[in-house]
Order: sequence, then C-alpha cells, then structure tokens
Amino acid sequence: MATKIAFVSCAYGTYRKTQPAWEEILAAKPDVLLMLGDNAYMSWYGSEWDLKALEDCYRAQFAVKEFRAVIDSVPTLAIWDDHDCGPDDTLGAEAPPETLAATRKMFDQWFGFARNNNRPHMYCTYDDLPEVRIVMLDVRTYRTSSKAANPTLLGDAQEDWLWKQLDPVAAQQKRFTIIASGTGFSVGKPDHRVADYRSVADGIRSRLAFHPGSADSLGRRALFLGGDVHYNKFVSHPENFHEAISSGVACFIPKTYTVNDFVPGRYADNWGLITIGDTQVHVDFHANPHTTGGTSRQVIAIENWTVAKQ
Repeated sequence: MATKIAFVSCAYGTYRKTQPAWEEILAAKPDVLLMLGDNAYMSWYGSEWDLKALEDCYRAQFAVKEFRAVIDSVPTLAIWDDHDCGPDDTLGAEAPPETLAATRKMFDQWFGFARNNNRPHMYCTYDDLPEVRIVMLDVRTYRTSSKAANPTLLGDAQEDWLWKQLDPVAAQQKRFTIIASGTGFSVGKPDHRVADYRSVADGIRSRLAFHPGSADSLGRRALFLGGDVHYNKFVSHPENFHEAISSGVACFIPKTYTVNDFVPGRYADNWGLITIGDTQVHVDFHANPHTTGGTSRQVIAIENWTVAKQ
C-alpha cells in the first residue's frame, strides 16, 4: 500500500476565510500532514511586532471548518516560519526574547495537538511511517542573517542534532529521508535560502547525496521540503536529492503588496502530496488553476532516484 505525505505552508486566516485546499487534502487521505510554517500571519510586510494580530489570525485559521476537519483526522507535524515567529523575515536570534517567547507560547497553544516529539524544541523526527524518516527543522528560532560574520541557521545544538539524525551509526535510517523546513534549500529570495548558509548547506548536500550501491544508500533517497514563497516548485540537485516547495495553501500569490490586493484574483491554494509506491515516488503539486497553474507531477524512480522525463 502506498504511503502519502501532504505538505503545506502559508495560511492567512485573517483574510482567507474560504480555503478550498483543505477539502482536497482530506479527500487525498494522506497518512501525515506536514505544516511548514506561516501557519498564521502577524503581518504581511513590515517589522512591527503585533501579538494581537497574530492571535487573531490563529483564531481565524482554526475557525475554518475544512481546516479543522483535516487536523482532527490526519496526524500532523508543524513548525513555524517568519510570519508566525514574528514579522516578515524574522531572525529569531536577533528578536526581542520576550516577544519571541510570546509567539512561541501561541504556537504551542494552537499546535499542541501536533505530533512533534522533541518538545520543548520545535525540531523533531517522525518515524511512524513505514520506510520513511521525517526530520522537521526549526529555521527561525536560532537564525541570524546569512550575511553575519558567523551566520547560523539552526543554532549549534540543532545542527549537531541534525547530523546525528542523518548518521547511520548514530541513528537508524530508513529507505526514504525527508527533511522539512520553513525555508527552501535553493528556492527563495537571495540571502534567505538554506543554501545561503554555507556550512549547514554543505553538510546537508553531502549527507543527502544518493550513491547507488553504497552501504548507506538505503537511507539516502532524500527529499528536501520547504515553503515560504507562495508558489510550488521542484528542483533536482547534482547530489541527486530533490527539493519540493509548496507554499500558499490558503494565502495569496507573490507580488501582493497591500491588503487591497487580497482579492480572489490573487488567491493561492497550493499544496503538495508525496506518494511512495513500490517502484516510484510521485510528487504532485496542486494549485488554484485560475492563479497558479493547476496541478503538476514529478515522478522519481526509486531504484536510481532520478526524475523521469515528462
């Protein structure tokens, strides 16, 4: 039987009262849902900390009955990104500690049901699926600017933890490894991608590389999942791991500048579904056909972990 993993990011319940993607996700019957940040919005742009606006957005999001139907029936893992950590492009390491603690308290209150198993940390592993190990990263709490003198994306403790999770000696590996992050690996604004943090990016590249026939390749059929950018995208990397981005499950397409632009013509209903079968992995992207192009599929051959030509 196939294993199905749905992944989403970016739900702006304050303005998106109608959210049709959740009905599609529920109908797909995923085994797990990964929520990759911006699960609520403090603001769209700007640098002001507005805790009431964030709380109101959580309240609005959790009032959407279609969303509640999904999280009430599908095992869910959740991490945050900039807009539910703080204002746009929040760097947790540079944020006021008291406001960061307040937004984390909100996250824990609203997502207390999520099956993250590494509390009090947000990052975690999930091993309840056959043949699949999911590693969820917190790329906001400890983050500095990528242009800092000694930039960090994960912080020392989380980075050490990540390398242990990917070490076949230190942790049991499975046939498929999924790393999930609020930030894309190579997709996103310059200086805001995982790849812009050279040390951790190089470590991920080397550890996710697929080497046919090698002793550890069983656990190195890897996908890197991300959100943040309000569109869907698939990238294959030279190390033969693949990146899938899905963002805007209940939000707006990019280049939306003010609340006056929050109109149906800019609705994004983007979500991704990974289906792991016997010989292939399908990565399906779903979207609002009127604004972001409808559905598309990438097919990965499990044997050699390469993408089939369309």
